[in-house]
Amino acid sequence: MFNQETVVRMLDHYLEILKHSVQQPEQKISDLQMITKEEEATIFNEFNDTAVPFNNNKTFVEIFEAQVAKTPNEIALTYEGESLTYATLNARANQLANYLRIEGVQPNTLVGLMTNRRLEMMIGIYGILKAGGAYVPIDPNYPSDRINYILGDSQPNVLLTDQTLDETIDFNKAVLNLTDTSIVETQSTDNLSKVTDVTDLMYVIYTSGTTGKPKALWYRIKV
Repeated sequence: MFNQETVVRMLDHYLEILKHSVQQPEQKISDLQMITKEEEATIFNEFNDTAVPFNNNKTFVEIFEAQVAKTPNEIALTYEGESLTYATLNARANQLANYLRIEGVQPNTLVGLMTNRRLEMMIGIYGILKAGGAYVPIDPNYPSDRINYILGDSQPNVLLTDQTLDETIDFNKAVLNLTDTSIVETQSTDNLSKVTDVTDLMYVIYTSGTTGKPKALWYRIKV
């Protein structure tokens, strides 16, 4: 039923429980350590050794596009039964990026991103970064006064959404519903020319703030 290696490991676990039950008689059995020191070292040191070389002089977009070139047909995103390959994600992000550049997005231009968790959210993020802009994530479930404060404070050139904008939201610039692909489908799917470097802005998030008003935190591509 079990191979020899499994049986030996089970026996080692049993002996560990016995040893710790003698050393800590007041402890519940469920709280006693079962793994051996050797297994603990393997789990925390070897299995957790996930560091990989990383070029800090490349932008997020450059790293992503390199991965697209390596594995174009591999799945890049999966959410609630829907998937996108690297090639499809890249193509749709490029179309969006071209649209955003037409709308005036360039390095350090802020673009609002007010979507629910879905594939379009990631298309929005990649599209904004490829255009050269920085994204401002906004939870669509926020109260309208909080959303309006963030929009008024950050002054994004464009607002990307995944639904019709509520009439209580005060924004009079370009609004694009990411679920309506007809607006961007005529744009090129090719990679865009590079316009940013690692010192440019990548995103701005708003925290609760100590004064009760949301506080902006600005993050660059390279800290």
